[in-house]
Amino acid sequence: MRRIGWEVAGWVLVVLGLMIAVACLTLLSNRQYLMAGVVGVAAIAVLLGGSLLLGSLSLELAGWLLVLAGVGVLFECYVLLVRESRLFEAAPLSIIGIIVFRGGIHLLKVAVAARICTQAKERTHEDAASKPPARKPAGRGPGPTTAAARGS
Repeated sequence: MRRIGWEVAGWVLVVLGLMIAVACLTLLSNRQYLMAGVVGVAAIAVLLGGSLLLGSLSLELAGWLLVLAGVGVLFECYVLLVRESRLFEAAPLSIIGIIVFRGGIHLLKVAVAARICTQAKERTHEDAASKPPARKPAGRGPGPTTAAARGS
């Protein structure tokens, strides 16, 4: 039950981070680029903080959301460059988009690794439960084993 509370807290932080990211896009549409950069970095921090509390499936979903958000930011950079010819406004935003996209890829990698570790742990417990108890190894008796100890 305690784990469910952590999952809910993680999702609350993820939703809060996404709301901050939407505020960042709103600031971009109002041409407040410096403030949008600061808000974008705050959104990344909140999203990554929330991801620390999530399980593997939740991490995977959050990773895909970050990948989509990063692609959206990079598309906004494309619009700024091609349609409006604003190179200096698009440059910092492209860095933010790349960071958000890479953060999503990283969360996907962490989710897959967590799932693999969980499956390996379950398989280890299954193998330990089905294994017969260990026997005493057959071999020499408790007597001396070296020639010097035997007196030869």
